[in-house]
Amino acid sequence: MSKNSPNNKKLQKDFVFAFYDFECRQDDAYENRPATFLHVPNLCEVQHMCRQCINNDTSINTPCVNWGPRQHIFQTSPVTELLNYIANMARKNREVVAIA
Repeated sequence: MSKNSPNNKKLQKDFVFAFYDFECRQDDAYENRPATFLHVPNLCEVQHMCRQCINNDTSINTPCVNWGPRQHIFQTSPVTELLNYIANMARKNREVVAIA
């Protein structure tokens, strides 16, 4: 098998795409730079699709048979919550592809 050819074992492994977007506020200026403001995430929305959802052309409103609701909104600590969500999916023996 060539070095760049797909590995069939990897192609058979279950995967999930996680599409996410952060909404940020810009209320806080950098120290000593009053005209430059920090981007502080205050909300994150993530939608996921697994192989089965893609193959069945499933609507985002239809729960995934493997994961339940396919859309989540994180508000308390959006970055930490998103990373925990993705890490949890990865622990379930899935390849996770996170796309902003």
